[in-house]
Amino acid sequence: MKILQVIPFFGPHHGGSARSTFEISKNLSMRGHEVTIFTSDCMLSQEWVDSLPEVKVRAFKTWSAWGNFFVTLDIVEQARHSVSEFDVIHMHNYRSFQNSVVSYFARKKGVPYVLQARGSLPVIMGKHQIKWVYDIISGYGLLKNASRVIALNDMEVCQYVNMGVPSSCISTIPNGIDMAEFSNLPSEGGFKKKFGLGKAEQVIFFLGRIHRIKGIDILVKAFADISNQFSRAKLVISGPDDGYLGELKTLISRLGLEKRVLLTGPLYGLSKLEAFVDSEFVVLPSRYETFPNSVLEANACFKPVVATNTGSLPQLIDDTVTGFLFENGNPDELSKHISRLLSDHEFTRGMGYKAHEFVKHNFSYDTVMDLLEKLYSELVNN
Repeated sequence: MKILQVIPFFGPHHGGSARSTFEISKNLSMRGHEVTIFTSDCMLSQEWVDSLPEVKVRAFKTWSAWGNFFVTLDIVEQARHSVSEFDVIHMHNYRSFQNSVVSYFARKKGVPYVLQARGSLPVIMGKHQIKWVYDIISGYGLLKNASRVIALNDMEVCQYVNMGVPSSCISTIPNGIDMAEFSNLPSEGGFKKKFGLGKAEQVIFFLGRIHRIKGIDILVKAFADISNQFSRAKLVISGPDDGYLGELKTLISRLGLEKRVLLTGPLYGLSKLEAFVDSEFVVLPSRYETFPNSVLEANACFKPVVATNTGSLPQLIDDTVTGFLFENGNPDELSKHISRLLSDHEFTRGMGYKAHEFVKHNFSYDTVMDLLEKLYSELVNN
């Protein structure tokens, strides 16, 4: 099949949706399909583009990126001439200039398209009025005319239904993980040496965008409660700033944790794997989540995850087996789980092995790609 993937941005620093699009495109190409990606050139990762030699990546000039809405005018002419060449189109994220343009020409040319919102349907993350305007002008039509929409989990199924999508048009396909990337993990000590940490220090690891919705303040407060009890513990916070870094630094300073909290900035590739390997466990205290890839990545590195019992996280974490779930916004409960894992290394290690087996059997890309190929084929044949 000739398949077009559409995403407003493309690079590891753009988070899980970009990473999933990368993996889907790579795996589809490996299965013999002809894959093209339409995206913007805003913070484009050329390294990613070069690592997909069999995938055509068309990055259009970004004329405006206000509010993370990447306007790429050149895509209009390209879509007008080339959309009819594809058998099926897969659009990632929901509110984007690229989706509006490509879906318009897909309808005109009779090409089926799939929309995968990836957690972007709700209006809870700011810019409410702008999102409502987009929905009225383009969004509801984008959903209505999709041949199928893809939900990551039951929570997102409900979000689609609330937006007016019939349940018969919703397919549930989770994110996947390429276990081959984690088959040869780096040796222990690399991350600690790089960032000047002692071998005996116990690393509590957070990986994600530095945004209030990620609940990092809850993690810092929980860490403050146990910091005196566990003098060798170090909280490592890694990720790109998404408008919350200044407030986070103020909180860390107010609690007197400047020497106990390490802010590394974003970590990718080998550096990210080294951080996972050198950590005791991973914490994801998000106030809202759809399907965080960091949970799968941590499990693939034999690390348990402590996370809030919100969104899809209860489906990704087997409570007390592969990690712990705690009440959303409750630092006291989180600190208890952190204390449990820091105080018993063998227990934590055993939980990490169970987490590895869990993700290997439930979220490998072989399973995910079989589901996606079947969906594409159904739409093309119909």
